Amino acid sequence: MAITSRSLHLPIELRSIDPGQNRFRRYRMTEQPTLFAAVDLIVEWGRLGSIPRVRIERFTDDARLAARRRELLARRRLHGYQEQFQQEEETTAEPRPTSPMAGVPALG
Repeated sequence: MAITSRSLHLPIELRSIDPGQNRFRRYRMTEQPTLFAAVDLIVEWGRLGSIPRVRIERFTDDARLAARRRELLARRRLHGYQEQFQQEEETTAEPRPTSPMAGVPALG
């Protein structure tokens, strides 16, 4: 079965946090359509706060993409990873500073 835009899933973020074991890990899967009627499954993993490692796998078939996604999720869950659900930002929240120096009082 060919890849369709309806078959694309939202990013999935998993985390494994155990301070007693000094384990602060993340695992993220996203799907990105290509220009050639395929979809790249982008997998990122590593320690929280560090630059993640990245692997990209290309799929031209919905069934194979879904099977690979299920396989990777099952493996991470066996290792103690749990899904992190991103909450939508409230519209009344303060805007984020655009500069690292924004909000820092001037000297003098």
